[in-house]
Order: sequence, then C-alpha cells, then structure tokens
Amino acid sequence: MLQIAICDDEVAELEHTRKLTAAYFARHPEVDAHIRHFQSSYDLMECIKDRGRFDLYLLDCIMPVMDGIGLGRFIRETDPNAVLVYLTSSKDFAASSYRVKALDYLLKPVSAGELEPVLAEAVRRMKREAAQALPVRTRDGVAAVPPSTLMYVEAMKRVYSYHMADGRVVESVMLRENFDTVLAPLLSDGRFYRAAASFLVNLLYTVKISAEGFLMRDGRTVPLSRGSYAQAQGVYVDFLLKHGRG
Repeated sequence: MLQIAICDDEVAELEHTRKLTAAYFARHPEVDAHIRHFQSSYDLMECIKDRGRFDLYLLDCIMPVMDGIGLGRFIRETDPNAVLVYLTSSKDFAASSYRVKALDYLLKPVSAGELEPVLAEAVRRMKREAAQALPVRTRDGVAAVPPSTLMYVEAMKRVYSYHMADGRVVESVMLRENFDTVLAPLLSDGRFYRAAASFLVNLLYTVKISAEGFLMRDGRTVPLSRGSYAQAQGVYVDFLLKHGRG
C-alpha cells in the first residue's frame, strides 16, 4: 500500500491537494493508496513517531511552528528514500528543497497536470522498492524487509536481527545458511558494508565512523573487525562523495 501524507495549514489548499490526489488514484484502482492529511508540521511529526513512515509527502513550505523544509529534514533523519514534494506560493524555498532531496517543487495553485506525474513517479518508486525487498523468515511467517529502511543487520547464533529505521527489529528464525548466503542481496548492494563477521551496516544511516565502529542513527555503535578501520573509513568517505548523506 502506498502511504501518502499531505500537510498544509491552509484548509482550502489542503482539501484541494487531497481531492487532486484522491482523483488520480480513483483513475488508477490498481494502486492501493491511503491518504492522510494534516494541518500542522507538529501533527505529522507525531504521527510519524507513533505509526512510522509514509511513502510520499506533499508538504506546504510556509507553516507556523516548523516550516516544510524543517519538516523535510526531520523526515530525512530516518528515511532517506521517502518521496518529498513541496507545494507553495513562494519561490523562496526552492534551493532549500533540493537540500532535502525533494522530488519536485510546485507553485500553488497546483493543477492536476502538474501533480499527476509526481504521483506516478511515487508509484514507480514504491514498486521498485517492493521488488527489492528482502524476504526474511520469522516465527510469524515471511516478512518483507526493504533495504532502503534497513539500518543494520546483526547475526547471533544463526539468528539474524534486522534493525529498521523506524525502530522495529525483524528477527529471523534460526537459519542453517551462512552469513554470505543469507545476506547475498545486501552484500552486492553498494549501500551496505560488512563491518564485522556478524554485522552489516547501511552506510546511508551511518552518522560517523571511528576506530570503535560505525555510529548509527539509533545511537548504537556497530563494531568493526580488528585492523579494518582504515579500509572502512575509505569505503565510507567514497560512499559520501558519491551519494551524500541521507
């Protein structure tokens, strides 16, 4: 399901955007989309903290308490792959929107013709991410773990713990396969680095690296194999030069 959040403190504009978005998905019933709307940055932030991420955010730039750019920075702290789109009556925030890697910046009043390509791109990204999801066998069945929101993996006694950006931990059943076999799709993904024999980190969620290990966004330091600091530091610097921070 495509989870969409719309945030605008102006009720008329909020309803206008909601109607355009709902109309688009009414014409595309093959896409399962759920829309929630918010009149303040604070309300949306609290919702994210309570229930987790959205796939697509349609945000006004000019709002009280916290503007849309500040809200975008908050979202990016735990979700480098969410689609951010700004809807505003001012061009003044255009440069700032690119710093949080917004997909687009649309001037109000937004038309259906302007919004529809953005929604179509969000759907394409969701499908691409779903295709890349890692199937994890758990006690409750098979869980799909999207690499984009996976911070790090810890293996202990053949049980794999997948630590997600929203704070969840997906724990596998005990597996017979070795580390390289279980995590092969991630080991070939340039975002991930094997920090130690039993740890794999997503470099997008790394705050910094030291001789002790990778400091992750949840505050945990994932240890490094002995003598590997120089190599890990080089990999991390190269990654930042190519991709930047999430």
